[in-house]
Amino acid sequence: MAHPRCPGRADLAHAHDVFREHESRDLFYRAAIALVRLAKAGKVDLTVGVALAVLLRTWNSAHYRYHPPGTGHYAEVEALIEMHGAWLESVTHRGIASFTDLDEQPLRTVFTGFEMALGPVGAAKALHLLAPCFMPLRDARSRPNTPEGLVGQARMRGVTSGSCRQPGTEHRGGR
Repeated sequence: MAHPRCPGRADLAHAHDVFREHESRDLFYRAAIALVRLAKAGKVDLTVGVALAVLLRTWNSAHYRYHPPGTGHYAEVEALIEMHGAWLESVTHRGIASFTDLDEQPLRTVFTGFEMALGPVGAAKALHLLAPCFMPLRDARSRPNTPEGLVGQARMRGVTSGSCRQPGTEHRGGR
């Protein structure tokens, strides 16, 4: 019996190109990360919370279908960003491999706050946009959108590196 060939970089790059060709949501993802980056830099007339809403309203539409946002919803998200801003800024440019025991409680606290406002999927997506390398997206079937899932993923990824998509940069690999 022949052993299957292990895919190389060229195979992965081709698979990524095929994925992008057929996966239209990537357009919203790339636009949202660019918009969040611009809002954080003060280069657009939008707050970071409103920039997050662009992605969340398209990517997490099921949550909003059943939980329509009230007038204070975006202000609530802005307040969470402000409340946890120092910690979020401290992890913005860190990779998940840098996760330590000191990060566990702040991560749980921040995730729980965002989860109360956005639901578990919205929290995971919003936090990913705010700190993309430290809180990478993952498949909810393999790692639930919970603080435990994030902590477990961080501990698992702590032994690897290079699993990050830098916002606004082209890459070869999955989200």
